[in-house]
Amino acid sequence: MKSNSLQKLSFAHLSSASFISFFINYFLKILACFCIIALASCNKKDVLAPVNPPEENQGFKWLIVNDEFNWADCRSVILDVVSLQTESNLNNTLYVKTESNQTLLTYNTTMHEALQLKFDLPTDQNKVKIIYGSIEKIIDVINNRTSFDFITPIPPEYE
Repeated sequence: MKSNSLQKLSFAHLSSASFISFFINYFLKILACFCIIALASCNKKDVLAPVNPPEENQGFKWLIVNDEFNWADCRSVILDVVSLQTESNLNNTLYVKTESNQTLLTYNTTMHEALQLKFDLPTDQNKVKIIYGSIEKIIDVINNRTSFDFITPIPPEYE
């Protein structure tokens, strides 16, 4: 039995080609184990410097921004509604919307009532859509002011 176990450990019975292939297989197994261990151990957590949060109730004072930066995300706009003298006292709703149909203001009125309405418009918008019954207009806002009348252009097919 001892001679059998010694024979297994001895390489004398191997030819030079099988000896080389044995060591190459043995080397590849060791290299594979080393690579697996190396890859598993290189999972290193990033250590970041601790961030000191600003003191509570300090608001936005700790942010550094350009002096010309405007913190507002909307602006106040005045809408002048020009009246149209009619004999009808029919009430309808006046809708002021962004071009993307976000409702900014609704107001129930008649056509013969002149109005001055105030609403907030997002700062990135320069036009408003005004709807009153079947009348729909897209109007520019200039210097935070705009005007709407009930007169619609005559369609080309009726000219």
